[in-house]
Amino acid sequence: MGYRSEIIIAYNKKVETELLLETLKLPKILLEIHEDSKYVEEDLGYYYYHIIETKWYASYPEVQECIDFIDELVADHEDDFAFVRIGEDLDDFEELGVPWDFDIGIQRYIQSPFE
Repeated sequence: MGYRSEIIIAYNKKVETELLLETLKLPKILLEIHEDSKYVEEDLGYYYYHIIETKWYASYPEVQECIDFIDELVADHEDDFAFVRIGEDLDDFEELGVPWDFDIGIQRYIQSPFE
């Protein structure tokens, strides 16, 4: 089955403009994401991608392509994007960019029959 992660990638209009100008290339994993997992906040010009239950291993070419894209965003657009990943382990999480600017945060909770 393998270890799974959940990921959110968001960016603003400035990054989208560079994508349209092709100075940045959107990775295949985001291009092929299902429509239900994409969201655009029209008023703010924010673009969101939600990747659930994925094997986020750098050894997978499509994941490495996305990691390269994120690294480029960190280098050139740190205040214009957010990347948040949580793994199955409670202490396995990663945040890059400015997730709080995109209203992205991590919450953990206990699920039980008592709810």
